[in-house]
Amino acid sequence: MRFWLFGLALIAVACTKSMHEVAANERWKVEVVLQASGKLGGCSVGELDPSASGPEIAAVCATGEVFVAARDGTAWTSWKVGQLPGEAIGCVIGDLDPGHPGNELLVFGMREGDEDSGGPGMAYVFLPRGRGSWPLQPILMDTGLVHGGCVAELDPFHSGNEALFSGFSHALQVVSGKGRNWKRQRVATLSGPLKSAVAFRGGAALAQADGRLTHLTWQGSGWSLKELSTCDQGYARLDAAGGLLLAARDDGGLELWSEDGPQVIHREADKLRGAVLADLDPASPGLEAATAGYGQRVSVLRQGPDGWQAETVFEDTAGLHHLTHGELDASSPGEELVACGYSGRLLVLGLAQGAARQ
Repeated sequence: MRFWLFGLALIAVACTKSMHEVAANERWKVEVVLQASGKLGGCSVGELDPSASGPEIAAVCATGEVFVAARDGTAWTSWKVGQLPGEAIGCVIGDLDPGHPGNELLVFGMREGDEDSGGPGMAYVFLPRGRGSWPLQPILMDTGLVHGGCVAELDPFHSGNEALFSGFSHALQVVSGKGRNWKRQRVATLSGPLKSAVAFRGGAALAQADGRLTHLTWQGSGWSLKELSTCDQGYARLDAAGGLLLAARDDGGLELWSEDGPQVIHREADKLRGAVLADLDPASPGLEAATAGYGQRVSVLRQGPDGWQAETVFEDTAGLHHLTHGELDASSPGEELVACGYSGRLLVLGLAQGAARQ
């Protein structure tokens, strides 16, 4: 019996050799970290194993499977940490449980079935534990699909971080606690479904499917929801850095928000499902922006004297559903991009050695 279980563990870890793909731009290299059997709805980068060097990548599948990948030298290893009964649409990494050392993996989506089947949504917390299955706890059930969430310090009356979730129910909820003792607080009702959230300026920025970009903060005596920008269709993905906010939209626009207001810096014909603000090329001044979407392309933008200029760095075999970033390859200049979507492939993209712009 022990030998049989050990064999399963070996299969789970060994079937994960990374493969190299040809980038659309010769300055970039691409690795296929994982091939899933269905759409990968979301991915996140962060420290999940304190005993290992470097961060890990988490990815969630429409089949309910939850995966984690780690770099082992020059290659990647990935394994399945859990199986949920419903579609998993997104995930975030953060320190939510003060009783557990290090970060946890938060996953959200449907309680049962896929996102088009209706019914309640769920959010879970996974406790990292080696390269095998991880224990999990349900921390929130909602009346609709839970589509967006983040971990941040939001509530001044609670020590440590909280998790923020919402989705198709429009109910914006804050979760805090530890162990199996979780407190849930409904802090606002949104005008439209939430698609994603990100920590921003002491609160959280919210991308709503009804075309509103909003900002949740605690203001002295209660929660405040402020409108930052609007568009004709919906907002879908967000990233924040240096007081700036980048938003990917359903109309194909990539919008950069600052104190001066919103500016569309890039546009595509298809829906965008990726927003990244990061130092992807240290030889280029300032932060770069990146996006991806149903057009199957990953694009990186740099700001120059004539505005933001985009270059296509990769084209996948199907539409992309999420894009994030992190420092994943010490041999590559700048941070790496991580993309996933309908092809079921988890991709790591980074500048090749010597490819940084001078």
